[in-house]
Amino acid sequence: MAPAQTSPDPPELARAKAELARVELLVEAGGAPRNRIEQARQAVREAEDQAILRRTLYGSLKVEDLTEPLNKEMIESAHRLFDLQRQRVNDARKLADQGVLPRMALTPIIEELDRRRKTMDLAEDRLRFWNQLLEMARAEQDRQAELQAGQLAALAQSEENPSSGILSAARERQLDREFQSMFDHPLPVSAHGDTVFHRSLGFDHTGRIDIALNPHSAEGRWLRGWLERMGVPYLAFTRAIPGQATAPHIHIGPPSLRLRVSD
Repeated sequence: MAPAQTSPDPPELARAKAELARVELLVEAGGAPRNRIEQARQAVREAEDQAILRRTLYGSLKVEDLTEPLNKEMIESAHRLFDLQRQRVNDARKLADQGVLPRMALTPIIEELDRRRKTMDLAEDRLRFWNQLLEMARAEQDRQAELQAGQLAALAQSEENPSSGILSAARERQLDREFQSMFDHPLPVSAHGDTVFHRSLGFDHTGRIDIALNPHSAEGRWLRGWLERMGVPYLAFTRAIPGQATAPHIHIGPPSLRLRVSD
């Protein structure tokens, strides 16, 4: 069995690891002080954090492609890099106050701290946006569950008699009048009664009406409320479903009957 292939390290990380290996050999041979090893190890850790940020914050990953573990890596890397540079600035200022380090030497260290602060802020903004998308997805799931529960309750009324719950002509005219009064345009009917399209899907759509409205739009919410007040069963499709719906719409009436083979 061939060993699993791992992705090569980014160039900066590969260089940092190579430098660590070189320093370890130097220290072992007595050619460098032992504290050089910790410095080289720190350089590797920084290169690893920079690689994580390039992948999660600056790479090709979209916000919706992020996961909780990736977000955790991103935020922790950004904070570690910032905290490390802040400590460097504090140490350099002490040396400058003691006259060991010229003041002008502080400038590039402080500028790097500012860059890392901006990166940390950007990572936190990206995490907040991801959390907002997650909350929206959860809210959509909750709305869908509530919608399905309401539909099941309404459809239960016509379970024994498939023809019950069909909108009468008079009630349909009433619906159209009230809809036009509310929204200043006719009810967007996309299918009225049986159609060739529905028969091609194997359904008898007789007596049913399809309304080309997204159930979660303002008009869709109004229509669902009207149907529920009138006790008319309906089905709400929020997206296309192969073999059932080609687009979001509201199906008024009980579910369409399945055609028999002889039909």
